[in-house]
Amino acid sequence: MKRSALLVTFVLLAIGSAFAQKADDILGTYMSHDRDGRFEVYRDGNLFQGVMVWSEKEPAKQGSIVLRNLRYNADRNEYTGKIFDTRFNKEYNVRVKVEPDGNLKVSPWWGPVKMNFIWPRTTTTT
Repeated sequence: MKRSALLVTFVLLAIGSAFAQKADDILGTYMSHDRDGRFEVYRDGNLFQGVMVWSEKEPAKQGSIVLRNLRYNADRNEYTGKIFDTRFNKEYNVRVKVEPDGNLKVSPWWGPVKMNFIWPRTTTTT
């Protein structure tokens, strides 16, 4: 009986660990699709946030939270939340997916309009 309980506990811990590892695939630094900004994605409890760490065109906006409250959906292997457009000071719904090459596919939408951008993963943070 104790052996069964221990096995069940181990399996549940392994599943939880695998889920956390998959969700954490988004962690890292990315260049914007137009190459004028860098963003660092970090974990904030069960959510993920993306902060602007460098901007060529908008240095005053550095430190802005651009990807907000991303929640990981394991069934769809994607994140949903909000994206803040610093140029127009507007917030939109967004879907984010980590591509097999490690880049982010960022898909904001409003109403029937949907766009897709690729944010390349980078190792540079400044």
